[in-house]
Amino acid sequence: MGSPERMLLRSRLTEGLVLCAILAAFWLARWPYRDMFLIRDEGEYAYIGQRILAGDIPYRDVYNQKTPFAFYAFAAAQATLGPALSDLHRFCTGYGLLTIGAVYALARSAAGPLGAAVAAASLAAILFDQAGIVHQASTEYFMLLWLALGVLAWKKAADSAAPGWAAAAGALAGLACQTKQSGMALLLFFALDALWRRRSQGRAALGPAARELAWALAGFAALFAAVAAFFAAQGSLGAYVECAWLHIGGYVGERYRESQLADRLLETGRIIGWDAGFWAVGAFGLALSARRTGGAPSGWWILGLAFVAAAIFPGMPYRHYFLPLALPLVLGLAMLAQECLGPGTRVRRAAFGLALLLPWLGPLANGLSLLRIGEDAPPVFVRFLRPLDRAGVVADAIAARTEPGEPILIVGSEPQIYYLANRPAATRLIHLYTTTGPYSFAPSLRLEFVRDLREKRPRWVLLVNVASSLTEFPERLGSFLPPILQTLRADYVVEQRWDGPGTDMVMGGYGRAEFLLWRLRKEGG
Repeated sequence: MGSPERMLLRSRLTEGLVLCAILAAFWLARWPYRDMFLIRDEGEYAYIGQRILAGDIPYRDVYNQKTPFAFYAFAAAQATLGPALSDLHRFCTGYGLLTIGAVYALARSAAGPLGAAVAAASLAAILFDQAGIVHQASTEYFMLLWLALGVLAWKKAADSAAPGWAAAAGALAGLACQTKQSGMALLLFFALDALWRRRSQGRAALGPAARELAWALAGFAALFAAVAAFFAAQGSLGAYVECAWLHIGGYVGERYRESQLADRLLETGRIIGWDAGFWAVGAFGLALSARRTGGAPSGWWILGLAFVAAAIFPGMPYRHYFLPLALPLVLGLAMLAQECLGPGTRVRRAAFGLALLLPWLGPLANGLSLLRIGEDAPPVFVRFLRPLDRAGVVADAIAARTEPGEPILIVGSEPQIYYLANRPAATRLIHLYTTTGPYSFAPSLRLEFVRDLREKRPRWVLLVNVASSLTEFPERLGSFLPPILQTLRADYVVEQRWDGPGTDMVMGGYGRAEFLLWRLRKEGG
């Protein structure tokens, strides 16, 4: 037998090779989709990043209701890697590698090397199924890194009773929140977990839990203060607070009231898709670990419930809203893997091992279905994303007709066209969902958009004849479109149109046109 040091070295080397294999598989699986078109949200981040590099300030110069991390991350990616779609997607894939590494470290601290490998491999599969072809760069995808590191710091705070770790966990929760507001659910987890771990102490647990949470809140507040100070120095603090914190409340609340809970829950089944096994077995692992005592991080089930609520509450059942659930689910799988090596009968351990294998049937079926599709035929669900796949063609036509730096205006929610054309918007409002919804602030935004069209009179206006690009509530378009169409018909002429199947034809009179490019008439012409 070798020395203990040599055996430890072999063990660590094996761990490293396993992790490298998982990371390599993640990179290779996403590589064929590095040139995939941007969806609308990704177009927002790319365009705002582009404008940051040009000197603009988010919120003040470009309206958006999300918190700012993704904007500056995309600006950094464009500055260092380049502006091509493949550059942006390589950046997103590299970011995913960091996230998988953070989850590996978190799972290893609680469930050992086997649990860490299971968690990392499962996360890699879920991230591909949910965000490997489209949605490669959602704010939830970026938030996962901060969530994993925040939970890891919180665990270290619990193990060591060191307030510095609790403060670090709070600061990481702050970073999660500055990536997407739903990251605030991590603070809820901290509060409930602090009580859950001390549940046997009764009321005596309140004092220690409160002190631990106070340190986390201090770290969170410090991070928030730093972000506020940054925007204050840029003259954009008021706009940041208004857009990212005041408007978002009305935006989410009204969408929730306008939608039906039953519809949201039914749609969840479609969102889970190939990963139903990971959801079921991961939830079982969380429930199993919640019943354990000792050093097990049994409060992870709270994290799962917190992000279920965060996904359902916004009212619209979008796939990326559910992505943060991947973290608690893979931690549940890690805890289940630990059971395979723990005490118990051989049959019991074999049953747990089989349970860990079953979730992989879905991702394997997904991978085989992609292999059967030719390069010229995108996956079925991608076809439903039209007209997003034509953004590059339209952007090229606009770029050919305009001068660098010349503002254009898009009547629709296709910010990726601004980015791909590399032309600034003639308005702050680069997507119309906030202007055409049932929100208290929507009327003022509608007035701002129409005013920008009439007063700035951009030479080129792109009209998107697709309801899904204009609004989440088609019945409300009547309060928005008439003054815009009146201005276009009076002052502009259609220069080019792009027809396509499946057009919603929400405006009438334009046949099957998905896009119409309008040119400003010459004075007197």
